[in-house]
Amino acid sequence: MLARHHAAYSDRQVNGHVLPGGGIYQWRAEGEAHLFTPEAIHKLQKATRNASYAAFKEYSKLINEQGKNLCTLRSLLDFKSTTAIPLSEVESIEAIMKRFKTARCPMAPFPARRTRRLRSR
Repeated sequence: MLARHHAAYSDRQVNGHVLPGGGIYQWRAEGEAHLFTPEAIHKLQKATRNASYAAFKEYSKLINEQGKNLCTLRSLLDFKSTTAIPLSEVESIEAIMKRFKTARCPMAPFPARRTRRLRSR
């Protein structure tokens, strides 16, 4: 880490000074398949900048079709088509909360007020 810092911030200015790539995860046109290609990032940025649901759907389609590249765990699995579980068979929130133990949850990311509220249930 210190070597990269010295390479970036040397004591004297060097013309044409460029840091090395520094990682195996950088996208390369002829490299291995990556889920987040420049095209995918562009579509996501376009969707968020313009608050466009249609552009987000384009991004989602591109990401979801990456299964052929086998670059995620999801792409390595086959899912069976089934029917949805009827809501009448799903437990109520009250039944679930009786078994929910907040003492076992890490509370650091929660504000103190929310932590007290959760623990009081």
